[in-house]
Amino acid sequence: MLFLPDDSGRKTLQFCKKPLKRKGNNCMKKSKFALMSLAVLMLGSPVLTSCGPEKTSNSGTTEAITIQASSETVFIGKTITLIASVSSPIWESSKTDVATIDDKGVVTGVAVGTTVIKAKKAGYKAGTVTITVKNEDEASGIELRSTLEYEKATHFSTTGQWGNPFTGYKDTPVMTDYKTASNGGYIGNMAKGGIETIKFNAATSSKVNFGFVLASTATNAAYSAMADMTLSSVLTMTLDGTALDLTGLVLPGDTTKINYYNFVEVKLKDVTLTAGEHTLVTTITGTSGPNMDCINVYSSTKTTYTQTVEAAPTYASIGTFTYFVEGYEWGPGVKKVMVDLGTGNTIIKTALTNDLFSVTATGASGGAREVTSIYLCDTDGKQVADATGTRFAIEMKLDVKYVYMEEYHFGYNTYGGCDPFSYNQTTGVNTWAADYGFEIKLAVGKSLTVGTHEYKDKDLCVIKTASATPKIINATKNWSEAKTFTSNEKTLSYKSYSNQGMKDDNKSNPLIIWLHGAGEGGTDPDIAILGNDVTNLGEDAIQNYFKKDGAEQGAYVLAVQTPTMWMDKGDGTNGDGSLHSIYTESLKATINHYLTENTDIDASRIYIGGCSNGGYMTMEMITTYPTAFAAAYPVCEAFGDNLLTDELVTSIKNLPIWFVASADDTTVLPSNFVIKAYQKLKAAGSTDCHFSYFENVKGNDSGSEVQYMGHWSWIYALSNRVSKDQADYTKIAAPSTADVKIGEKSVGLWEWMANKKVA
Repeated sequence: MLFLPDDSGRKTLQFCKKPLKRKGNNCMKKSKFALMSLAVLMLGSPVLTSCGPEKTSNSGTTEAITIQASSETVFIGKTITLIASVSSPIWESSKTDVATIDDKGVVTGVAVGTTVIKAKKAGYKAGTVTITVKNEDEASGIELRSTLEYEKATHFSTTGQWGNPFTGYKDTPVMTDYKTASNGGYIGNMAKGGIETIKFNAATSSKVNFGFVLASTATNAAYSAMADMTLSSVLTMTLDGTALDLTGLVLPGDTTKINYYNFVEVKLKDVTLTAGEHTLVTTITGTSGPNMDCINVYSSTKTTYTQTVEAAPTYASIGTFTYFVEGYEWGPGVKKVMVDLGTGNTIIKTALTNDLFSVTATGASGGAREVTSIYLCDTDGKQVADATGTRFAIEMKLDVKYVYMEEYHFGYNTYGGCDPFSYNQTTGVNTWAADYGFEIKLAVGKSLTVGTHEYKDKDLCVIKTASATPKIINATKNWSEAKTFTSNEKTLSYKSYSNQGMKDDNKSNPLIIWLHGAGEGGTDPDIAILGNDVTNLGEDAIQNYFKKDGAEQGAYVLAVQTPTMWMDKGDGTNGDGSLHSIYTESLKATINHYLTENTDIDASRIYIGGCSNGGYMTMEMITTYPTAFAAAYPVCEAFGDNLLTDELVTSIKNLPIWFVASADDTTVLPSNFVIKAYQKLKAAGSTDCHFSYFENVKGNDSGSEVQYMGHWSWIYALSNRVSKDQADYTKIAAPSTADVKIGEKSVGLWEWMANKKVA
């Protein structure tokens, strides 16, 4: 290697390009030895040099490329340099998951193992070298002694394994290669305030290194890839109450995609562990924490570290519980649970103080509940004035909150254990949570005498028996039983509301039809009704608009449910509302069938509406049957703009329609759907088409104001809070500000609707 001046006079480093001869046949001249040594010192590794040009042998065969390495061992996360006997070879690693190599010959260790590095160039036989990747701790005599799993700490079970009584238990998987994460193999990132506690026993005292196996969950500003996550900025860790210094520990992101499973191991070194029990507590301080798998413990001392899984406590089972489901703006909610202690197990009224019990809703939808009232009750859960009894009701706070994650540009709602629904990610529908229930224990320092036995301090657990009915759905008690109707080989389910006054008024009454969203499909109409608080359509706040002195005494309500979703082209999908539904004719036939069951319904006053998927179906029905309905109320509708042709616009431009949506809806973008539909109708000359456009969605069913996801604008329609229109349909703005009037009177959605009739 020589220093030669370049065109600018600077000294540059140049290589001779003749292949190196093997030891014992060195062509290096003694006069050049000092220069060679200087080059070795400058590069920090042995340097391969040769005299003369690269060449192909006269025999027609090629000479082999030889490779020299600064080391044949590289540690994970570290690098070594390889130099070939030819310039600019093509480098390859046989196992890139063990080590990678760039075009400069720099090898980076990825995971423990061996890989064959190959150097190739035209005119030469490829050269190879085997590189071993090790854990740096192993080189200093430190070995992996144990793995402490976050899963065992979080997903506690009686067996210390992953799972639950419904799906069974199994050993907790650990991501040993950090590349094959699957559901159930890791904790998942936790929200701010989340705490994970790992307890373990060290057999002897020693210095250890903690290897935290984690993955970044921080997205970049464009929400298209993962950003690096500095641990000290999102969490704290304490060992036996003493804070650990996490300075410098950074989880690398993924520059190519959103990837929460890019597990890596970052190490905290030289932690002193004494023999005995230890507690490691992780607390999330940022908006969200990393995805967590396990902690590897490395020690220079041969010892054992045993993770402690506390034995499951045992409780006395002394009764059964029943919980009551009510309808709320966010969906179903459980505010009250009733405990039945059984015959002879009497308690006194004065013992039932609000701080007597610790109450937790169990299952994936569960959580700790705050007790607001406890009282003796009857079999319906209603309070009684008796001094003693065997039943008591526990009322709880509805703790519904909106959480907005700034770095993800995403918001969601939490329900604090009050929602008995479970959303199935695979099927995309809500179901009753099979594991939802209640654990009711005596609070610390409390006691309760039941019959002749006194229970003390947390040793009372009330559970349901196999024969007990766990829930009573109060919300739909005034609705009909569930029915089905089959047409065109498609079966739809439905429930309806009516009251005795409608039956006795000797008048024809109007009908309100509700079509549910995508998450409420299936064969249980209660899911469709409670998922969107449709029970409000049968309450006085809305029914009173359809009651007239000496005339009809309310409106029938029909909630129809599809087994899949309305936007279904036959395979469970519908191209985002761009195609027609397979249920159109079946839905019309079901409506007609319901009319034959209730002959006092006024066929000229049928109103149809629904939200999201149901908003799509509302548009599908009125464009298919433009003269069948007196008015329509599509909410956050998802009817493809390609379907709303000029011909269809003309067919419904005289139909009274009132659209509802929220500007912060990121599920069904208003700009792609409702705004286009509204403007088309207004431009076509519609004079009774209105659009209530909200800035966001808020409600107060839980007792305080809560913001909801922007898609949930049906909350406004079903809570009778829709009353404004756009001032200028060519300049859509939120919130809407113009009044909707009938004559000189400003009206809201339902009063407006009650005045509509097919001509």
